[in-house]
Amino acid sequence: MAIATMDDLVAALPGQVLSFYKPSLTAKGAGTWQSLWTAAGTPGAGSTPASGTGGTVCTSSTAGALTFINPTGGDLTYLARALAATNTVGSLIIYDRLVTTSGLSGVSTGTQTINTSALTRYTDGVGVTAWVEWYTATGATASNLTLTYTDQAGTTGRTAPAVAFTQTPVVGQMQPIPLIGNDGIRVAESITLSASTGTAGNFGITLMRRLLTIPMPLANTSTAMDAFAAGLQEIKDSACLAMVVWCSTTSTGIVNGEISLAQG
Repeated sequence: MAIATMDDLVAALPGQVLSFYKPSLTAKGAGTWQSLWTAAGTPGAGSTPASGTGGTVCTSSTAGALTFINPTGGDLTYLARALAATNTVGSLIIYDRLVTTSGLSGVSTGTQTINTSALTRYTDGVGVTAWVEWYTATGATASNLTLTYTDQAGTTGRTAPAVAFTQTPVVGQMQPIPLIGNDGIRVAESITLSASTGTAGNFGITLMRRLLTIPMPLANTSTAMDAFAAGLQEIKDSACLAMVVWCSTTSTGIVNGEISLAQG
């Protein structure tokens, strides 16, 4: 059954409430994205994904995810309400973490093959985006990153525009990779760096589907969004719900809040 009206939503409540609390992390600086995946707290820290080709396919049972129970009887899950607060200004993205990789090197200038595993949610790739995620910092030397991928139409060998690769990132930092036009991505095939960064580090590509962005314009103040303000977002069965913060300062601040799910 689909929830399309306020009456449908009320009938599907009360639902599951998923709380989160993540301590403040050091970001590289203002205007950067910082993953909360490996941060301690609630939920507990996730781990570095498998290195090499394929990577790790993420689900609600993957350590680090906001876990929830799938509905039964053909019901669907929707985001009913979201509440978040931090002691710094910024934005919080709640997303479905689909496939993650690691083991890419910041000193290699050859083609580094990724060939991410097949998507198990949003299998057509529509709305799926690609991000760089750092597990160990790479170096300070300037370089450009080029991603080759399979798009939502199944076209292989698509080459995204080269993008400046973040210099001297911190652990947990993330960087979105712009694709061609309005492309979604099914498979991250390979990446190439134009120059060595000077430090190998360890980074990977994360494929995700953004579900909600919660603006946090005031420090130490909660921001709430109801189901309709959030676009009545459906949460797929076994979704790996995770968070990334856009930082306005050199810290994420303490991030805490909750999301409520309705099933019907």
